[in-house]
Amino acid sequence: MSDNNHTNIRDEQFWFTATAVGLNGFILSSNIESMPKCFILAASTLVTLYSVFLILHRSAKHADKIVYKTGMKGFEKDKSWKDKMSETIAHLEAVWRHIPYVVFEFSGSFFFILIVLLSWVAVILRLFGNCCEKFL
Repeated sequence: MSDNNHTNIRDEQFWFTATAVGLNGFILSSNIESMPKCFILAASTLVTLYSVFLILHRSAKHADKIVYKTGMKGFEKDKSWKDKMSETIAHLEAVWRHIPYVVFEFSGSFFFILIVLLSWVAVILRLFGNCCEKFL
């Protein structure tokens, strides 16, 4: 992969991280007592998990770990819904298989994921921290 493409992937990973951490930071700094906890948790979880997925996906794409079924070349415009489903499954499988690689390589992608997940844990502790006090 070219250096320019690698730079684009790093930039994308940074912005995915910035978006998730920004949302979680906003939640942490806001007066959230008036909002339903389930809505806040759902929004934070959705953005966090999607960011982690995109960071892993870009890392797998850079490492050429995405394997399409025979005859598929990837991002084609006019495909049947079955081809699109196969492509989506290929992307999900690539991300799932790529997790150990990112963790053991201790790469920049791992650092981005760690930051995103730590901000999400902080939101959970802010929302439900009072529930744990009676057990401590």
